[in-house]
Amino acid sequence: MRAILLALLAVSTLALGQSNSALRDPKQVAAFRKLHPCPAGPDAGSTRRCAGLVVDHIDPLCAGGADHPDNMMYMTVEDAKKKDRVEMKLCRCLGTVK
Repeated sequence: MRAILLALLAVSTLALGQSNSALRDPKQVAAFRKLHPCPAGPDAGSTRRCAGLVVDHIDPLCAGGADHPDNMMYMTVEDAKKKDRVEMKLCRCLGTVK
């Protein structure tokens, strides 16, 4: 029953065009970092920080991408911002965000 309610909440949040950031689970990012420690720089090997890099979803959540470590990667902050702009256009076309 709880799973059904969570699924309905997720669908209603997307249907309302609200930000999907509420659907992100920080535990999934932590799991990604544990599996993939920081690859370079002053934080190389860290599972908590990675200066200059962010964890980004490969397939955006608003387009049906999973909030799971298998759908995450490190990106530079600059590249992630560029990717976010393209994804927002895609998700607006899909009608999942305003």
